[in-house]
Amino acid sequence: MPPEIEVVLELRKGFDDLKKGIDKIDKNILDLNNAFIGELRKNLEDLGKKIEKLINILEKRLRVSRVYIGGNIQLVSTHRYLAPTSLPAGGTATIWSPSSGKAVRIKRIQISTDSATRIELRWGTTPFESYFLPANSSVVINFVGTNQQGETDTPLNLYSSSAATVTASVDGDEI
Repeated sequence: MPPEIEVVLELRKGFDDLKKGIDKIDKNILDLNNAFIGELRKNLEDLGKKIEKLINILEKRLRVSRVYIGGNIQLVSTHRYLAPTSLPAGGTATIWSPSSGKAVRIKRIQISTDSATRIELRWGTTPFESYFLPANSSVVINFVGTNQQGETDTPLNLYSSSAATVTASVDGDEI
């Protein structure tokens, strides 16, 4: 056999071996990628389950109510309004009486008065906030994140130390 043909045959054999080696490397890379991707997918699924569990725990502890609208979570609150009410000195008006077996959790409250007075917010007869308001004034209090909540079946009341016409609006939840 002429030497040129032997060289070409050796080159062909070397090239074929190189192709087999590349194919073997490609297969090993695919196997490694598949194993890596499979392990990554499993880890991400496990992480997703842990995050969902944590969210469920937080929702229960914070007593978050959810409504799904178009795939988005919308926090829902209930609004209560105390129409202008004339109170004598030391008088009380009920802003929110919860349904039987429920408690009120406040997110926001707005109080207005026509006379200088000290206003107390009370769970039943127990005060938990007090504000000195001048005549013809209002105050808005944000309770989001504070979990200000009354006992079960306990109304949210507004007390005025002086004779005054008061009004209030509250956003919150019955829990």
